[in-house]
Amino acid sequence: MRRRAALLCLCLVLAGCSSSTPAPETTTATDSPCSTTVEYEHRPVPDLPSNVTRETAIAFAERHAEALAWNDSVRSAEFGLSVTSDTSVVNRTPDGFVIHVTGGVTFRGCTDGSVWVADGGLAANYFVNETTAIRLDQPQNTTDDPREHGGEVVA
Repeated sequence: MRRRAALLCLCLVLAGCSSSTPAPETTTATDSPCSTTVEYEHRPVPDLPSNVTRETAIAFAERHAEALAWNDSVRSAEFGLSVTSDTSVVNRTPDGFVIHVTGGVTFRGCTDGSVWVADGGLAANYFVNETTAIRLDQPQNTTDDPREHGGEVVA
């Protein structure tokens, strides 16, 4: 019984080896996926809003974070670039707003005929009021006030 099972298995293995499947045809691509290069323009950073409300402070922080991420990525992006942001925490202080912005950057390029994609993240806290905007890049906590943690004046 064992011999018969072993013989049957051997026949099945050999049967698979004896059948011939034609090799797939090789084709030469005429259009390389890397044939397009796009020149990306730098984006201007927004001006500080004249009337700071919760909504205008959020809009400023998101547009500012996106512009910086975009401008940092234009050198690397050859034919694809996108930047997204989202506000996850907004704290009202006696003299302004602390806003936590997160998001992502995706850019595409080409090396030796192969497309590559790179992703990165952005995270920043902003303090925004009628007279100033201070940015803290890569904060330890979403509620860190840039004024107290070494933030940079950006407007």
